[in-house]
Amino acid sequence: MGMTLVLDACVLIAFSRKNDPHHRAAIELLAMPQTQFVVNPVTMAEYLIKPAQLGRDVQADMDRLCQAASIRIVQEAELATAGPWPVTLAKVRAATSLKMPDTIVLATAEVLHAQVGTFDASLRQAALARCRPAS
Repeated sequence: MGMTLVLDACVLIAFSRKNDPHHRAAIELLAMPQTQFVVNPVTMAEYLIKPAQLGRDVQADMDRLCQAASIRIVQEAELATAGPWPVTLAKVRAATSLKMPDTIVLATAEVLHAQVGTFDASLRQAALARCRPAS
């Protein structure tokens, strides 16, 4: 497998909603060959807020998304390989001033030596400076 791409919630949302302005771009991003798509568990929870608010089967929504887009949820043990996860997050947040959801995506990418998949300009800029975004 070629590269690993850590996705942020806006990519997950755009992929799942046909009326989202980034829907086509999300489909194209998630069709990249030889790419492993991963998501932090907190980012997945962020994506699942709307289905939960709508009273849907959140587990089924998560499973459907992961299967449809070949997304793997990062395990907590993977996140601790660079040291305690809270310390890693605090350092990335302090260095970038990103909001915490974006900090989580960027820190996950750094720990996994991966790239970032996002449509968010601030996260893209931080990833360019620290680990190269893919979109």
